[in-house]
Parts: sequence; C-alpha cells; structure tokens
Amino acid sequence: MGYQAGRSTQSTGAIAIGEGYKAIQSGRIKQAIVGGVEGAICGGMVSAWQKLRALADIDETNPPASSKPFSK
Repeated sequence: MGYQAGRSTQSTGAIAIGEGYKAIQSGRIKQAIVGGVEGAICGGMVSAWQKLRALADIDETNPPASSKPFSK
C-alpha cells in the first residue's frame, strides 16, 4: 500500500497535512491519510496534571455536573 511515516520525530500534524496536500497536487498519489498525535499519556504525566489541579474531578454527589467534554 505504500504507507510512510513522518521523516522526523518533530513532524507535526500541520506538516503531515501539507506534505499530503503537495503529494496529491503533484500527482504522485491520489489520496493520503495524514495527521499527528501527542502521545505523552503515562502515569507520570497524569500525576503531574493532577498535582497542578488541571484535571476535572468527578463530582460524586452530582455526577451529571462532572466535566464530559466529548458527551455530545
């Protein structure tokens, strides 16, 4: 299928989209799957965010009031 990953560990989603666009425009390919991710989710990172109080807690007394950013 000719899958290729980014050429650099510093590649961003925007660079990937631009590269895909240029490859389609030049006629080298007909379609592309592109994007980027942030993969620094581990126990240490979650703990750090909790200590900074940057994560929402579940409201045990009123669960519907808890943060649900992807509920709709």
